[in-house]
Amino acid sequence: MAAKQGYTIHDLHGHDGADEGEKKYGDVKFADPADHKYPIDTDEHIRAAESYIGMPKNRAALGDKAAEVKANIDRAAREHSIGDH
Repeated sequence: MAAKQGYTIHDLHGHDGADEGEKKYGDVKFADPADHKYPIDTDEHIRAAESYIGMPKNRAALGDKAAEVKANIDRAAREHSIGDH
């Protein structure tokens, strides 16, 4: 059996679906609110989400939602004074 190549943010945060995100993080803002993925409630979570969306393969995996998710992450970064937003 071949070794697993790379990982996704889902591996890092253990998300298996919308309910999983809410169970793990509670009632927080998510960059992908429909699927409760990529929490953007703390500086640490926002930085992790920025890192995720910055990788082309991860953006591609989001499909049509990529622009909306990125906009939500950028908005949260501005609100938290993170980076050059």
